[in-house]
This record gives sequence, C-alpha cells and structure tokens, in this order.
Amino acid sequence: MDRGCSVLERGAFATLIGIAFGAAAFSNLLPADPAAIRRPLRSAARLDLIQIACIPRGRDAGAWLGRTADRLSRLLVIGSTDSAVGENEVRGHVGAWAIGYSLLLLHDLAKTNATARRPLAVVQRRLQCGEFERVVRVCRWAAARLQRQERQLVDGTQDGLAAAVLLQSIAGRASTHVDSLQSSTV
Repeated sequence: MDRGCSVLERGAFATLIGIAFGAAAFSNLLPADPAAIRRPLRSAARLDLIQIACIPRGRDAGAWLGRTADRLSRLLVIGSTDSAVGENEVRGHVGAWAIGYSLLLLHDLAKTNATARRPLAVVQRRLQCGEFERVVRVCRWAAARLQRQERQLVDGTQDGLAAAVLLQSIAGRASTHVDSLQSSTV
C-alpha cells in the first residue's frame, strides 16, 4: 500500500511541475501587450470562417475545432488583464465558432437536401466576401423561405426546418458579433 501511495504522490508532483513549467513558458513567451495577441487571433478566426465558406468539403472540421479551441484558451489566458475587453473577445470567438460549426452542419445537410443547397450557396458567397452584415440579412431571408417551403411539403422530412434553424443560428451569432468579425485586421 505504501508503494501505491508513493507512485501516486510522484505522479501528482510531476503534474504540478508540468503545470508550473507551462505557466512559466506562457508568461515568458506571450507578449506583454494583450492587444498584440488578440488582433491575430481575431483575424485568424475571421479567415477560418471565410475558408470554411470557400472550401467546406476540404476543411478538416476536427482540425478547425482544435485551432479554435486553442485560440479560445489563449484568449482566456490573457483575458484576465482587462476583463471587459477579454470577455468580449472570448464571446466573439465563441460566436465565430458557432457560425463555423453551423456552416459545416448546414453543408452536411445540403448534401442530402436539395432545398438547403441554394441558401447555403448564398450564405457562402456572402461569407467569402467577408460581408458579415449582409450574412445576417441573407440568413434571415433564407430561413424564412425554407420555413415557408417546409410548410408546403408533406414528405415528412424536417430537413428544411433544420436548415432554417442553422441559418437563424448563423444570423443570430453574426448580428451579435458583427463588430468583432468586421474589425478583424492584423
């Protein structure tokens, strides 16, 4: 029993040393100016959304989600310096994450549902141009159109409604975070 406790203690000690070295590395490697960190992260999130809109089939969703999670963790590390700005940046990144994820889901839905293809193409064109204000209007228009079409169909599938919900999600997140998405310059 003594041997098991010492192994556990050594493992806990090694974990604490690893955390300490990680914290020391982050404090030494990250620049002192939080804005210098935030600008490239915001720009990268915006470019990722544009790339997802351009080539959704070629995007590796797992790698994109991993990069976004890494950016969020970096924002959380520096977010404590100015809580209001840090909170807005984190919210903007979560919004960009939700938009990208909804776009990927909408693309998967459009593979099997022809009625979702046209709205997806319109949204993709707006995102490719980086026109996030127009994305809001286009998504709301396309969601309303899909809902009207779905009421007229009697085939029993709910794919049109699912696409409408995804479009509403994109519109809601884009309208909430349009400022952080538009002002993503390095």
